[in-house]
Amino acid sequence: MFSLRDHPLLIQKSGRYLSVVIMLFRFFSGELYAADNDAYAHYDVRVSSALNSMQVQLCFADEVPAALSTVSDVAHRALEQLSINGKSVSARYRTRQKIYLPELAPGQCLQYRVNLSVAMTERSVPKAASHESDEILLRVSSWLWLPDVDSPAKLITLTFELPEGFNVSVPWRPIQSGADSRSFELGSSPADWPSLMAIGRFYRENISLADATLRLAVLGRLPVSGQTKIRDWIEHGAGSIMNIYGRFPLSSAQVLVVPTGKYDEPVPWGQVLRGGAPAIQLFVDASRPYEQFIQDWTLVHELAHFLHPNLGMGGSWLSEGLATYYQNIAQARAGTISALRAWQKLHNGFQRGIKETKKGRTLAYEALHMSDSHHYMRVYWSGAAIALLADFSLREKGQSLDEVLSRFQQCCLRPYRYWSSREFMHTLDDLSRTTVFSELYKEHVTSDQFPDLGSVYQQLGLQVKNGKLSFNKDANADRIRRQIMSAH
Repeated sequence: MFSLRDHPLLIQKSGRYLSVVIMLFRFFSGELYAADNDAYAHYDVRVSSALNSMQVQLCFADEVPAALSTVSDVAHRALEQLSINGKSVSARYRTRQKIYLPELAPGQCLQYRVNLSVAMTERSVPKAASHESDEILLRVSSWLWLPDVDSPAKLITLTFELPEGFNVSVPWRPIQSGADSRSFELGSSPADWPSLMAIGRFYRENISLADATLRLAVLGRLPVSGQTKIRDWIEHGAGSIMNIYGRFPLSSAQVLVVPTGKYDEPVPWGQVLRGGAPAIQLFVDASRPYEQFIQDWTLVHELAHFLHPNLGMGGSWLSEGLATYYQNIAQARAGTISALRAWQKLHNGFQRGIKETKKGRTLAYEALHMSDSHHYMRVYWSGAAIALLADFSLREKGQSLDEVLSRFQQCCLRPYRYWSSREFMHTLDDLSRTTVFSELYKEHVTSDQFPDLGSVYQQLGLQVKNGKLSFNKDANADRIRRQIMSAH
């Protein structure tokens, strides 16, 4: 049920009385739906109680795009009952990835139904080991057809109508505050950036940080004790990241937790998703005790990815390197592990990276091809070594990597923009008023050698004997070494 109070009528500024009358007629006849005053377009999505279909209505307040598009492999197969104002759209206006809109005028609406059973077959959708009959997980692209518009900054809103007792978890920014918000702004990330959503009877809660909100959803119908354990773990991990420069790097993020059933570790896998807005997904063995979750590095690693922008596959050495470096530092600063343990974990990782470094294969090449070569250790730990080199060099100059990333967050960290690793490193140079980052980029990205850490180890007072790391007592080395592992 729509009301003028909740959804003010959008009227083009033509000044013509007749157009107002026509639009009012369409509104009350159910033909017109308009969302917020500034919205270019609005989706109204009604979910069936059996979770087998969604009815979608899309209305445009002003100029109608030539077409709607998808990047999905299955969206065209999941699409059913396509119509404009109740009149079926001819098949000649559809292709596998386009819906053309020659008959749709401003103020009119397009309707379609989504077969959720088909939508859930989208390739690369992660699967949980245990499934509940009243919750689903799917790619947003498998059902959401987006307008082809010249300006991606146009405001598009979406509202869900859910069965009683159901929740929804999506990456988009809520329009209203509170965990039960069902209206969202879609954002303007590229359509091919992946995103996930969940619908069903699952636990959902907003975790409030100092200036940020994590919108947590836990699938799997866990008991209250299990929900509390996961919530506390997420909050602890976020607090660890806040120790990097005193605040959480984003104002809002989706956190989607999916139980796997029994597994040989508490968090077998996690990933960052940036479609729509920043999000992370975590697969967990929910039967594990809280202490094992706290000791696991996966959550802190994934949250650390929020410190940098989308750097693409070519920049994975940098994005994964920063997250790998900070996963250990953040845990030490939070008191989860000791400083010595953090340095030992970094050292062990560097050794794994060295073993996987192959002559003739540059870091840039390995970053682009690691999904085929599986040389993840070379890419991740080379990037972490470069992060350590940058941090040490900056601290010698009275700065730190923490401070430079903080400046980047304040000036430039936008959720919908892609950065090349070169551009990002040069920007960090500008923010630090140094050439630290560009020099490291030039030296290591086209090299087939693992970064040499011998001099930094010596200056940090890190000694290694039979693979076991220890500290010497040099005052200057002790000072910088402690700085790196100390919370601000």
